[in-house]
Amino acid sequence: MAVATAALLSASGAKHIYTGTVTDNMCGDNHRDMDMGPDSDCIRECVRLHGAKYSLLIGKELYTLSNQVTPAQFVARKVVVRGLLDRATMTLQVESIAEAH
Repeated sequence: MAVATAALLSASGAKHIYTGTVTDNMCGDNHRDMDMGPDSDCIRECVRLHGAKYSLLIGKELYTLSNQVTPAQFVARKVVVRGLLDRATMTLQVESIAEAH
């Protein structure tokens, strides 16, 4: 029953607001192992050189962002994303991104 309810909610088309940190789907919340300096440098290089995708980290959950252009200006910063989450693919269909205040 809970699975059916979750499926209905994610299929409803209702957009939500998600607050988290822009990172990449390769490193997630741990950029120290890459030894590339600041987290922002690691995120940019993972996307540019290794094919990683910009993602939103909320707690321990990582969601790939559908928009891969706009997040570049917010790497390693806390943002507010308005959009629709596709739980099957863990992709957040982005309508807007803004820095959190």
